This record gives sequence, structure tokens and C-alpha cells, in this order.
Amino acid sequence: TQSVTGVGFTPKAVIFYSIQDASAELSFGFDDDTTSEVVFDNSSSTTDTFNSSASNSIYVEETGSNRYVGVVDTFNSDGFDINWTRVGSPTGTATIYYLAFR
Repeated sequence: TQSVTGVGFTPKAVIFYSIQDASAELSFGFDDDTTSEVVFDNSSSTTDTFNSSASNSIYVEETGSNRYVGVVDTFNSDGFDINWTRVGSPTGTATIYYLAFR
């Protein structure tokens, strides 16, 4: 679990944008603490395709069997907590941006 703090308020929803440097895979996700959805570049599994997941807000895929997925666990007074799951052995650096809404 990762705590994101410094937001300055309790978010109602968060939009995520992520990119993974080792494979240039990207994703766009959303979470309002009850509903999450992410659209991600699936090219590492099937060339020139995108896929979606209704159970994650962040999906950083390096290859079909190596990825990180995250979902917002809770919103709190200064940010939010993300539960992360690692699948396989992803490498490289993921850069994740977020936009939090009141």
C-alpha cells in the first residue's frame, strides 16, 4: 500500500496517467473510491491494441506477464492510499501523474 499525501483535501475522485520507461506503455485510469476503470496500452501482448480493466485504476504493463496494477483503497483528509499488486518481475521506472477532484 502506498499513501499519497499533500493533496490538501479529501478527494472525491482521481484521474491517473502513467507511462513505463522500459516499454513505453501507457495507461489512463479513474477512481472514485467505489468505481475504478483503466484503459491501457496492450501492445506488449497484442501489437497496436488497447485493453481495459474495471478492477484497477492504474495498469503499468511491461509485458503480458510483467506488470504493476493499482487501485485506490481509501481517500483521506490529505490524499489517498493505493493498493499495488506486482505480477511477474517488471523492471524499469513507472511515472504516474494524478489529478484529484474535490
